[in-house]
Amino acid sequence: MSKKILLIDDDPKICDLVAAFLKLGTKGVDLVTASDSSQGLFKLENDDFDLLIIDKNLPTRSGIELIQQLRKAIKYSKVKIILLSGSLTSADVSFSVQHKVSDIIVKPFKYVQFMEKLKKHL
Repeated sequence: MSKKILLIDDDPKICDLVAAFLKLGTKGVDLVTASDSSQGLFKLENDDFDLLIIDKNLPTRSGIELIQQLRKAIKYSKVKIILLSGSLTSADVSFSVQHKVSDIIVKPFKYVQFMEKLKKHL
């Protein structure tokens, strides 16, 4: 059975990089991408995902706000989430613990680091 990942990131280079990593290092993993919170919510309403990877800095509504919204909904209260951040702060770490974020990946990231964290949560 294949696993489904939703990546919400407004940087097409990050989306392409993650797609390349998955193609190289996994079998049976489908990647769906969204460029902002609204598009991500639309895709979440229309499909089920095993893992969400959400960028901290998204246009219109931040990844932090999106995670807060998702955790309030019963459907998404237990879904695994990885937070992507280019500028990790102690507040981000506290938020992640409080909102049961599964992991944090700091940009820029390398293949081995990314795949280890991904496989741990799939």
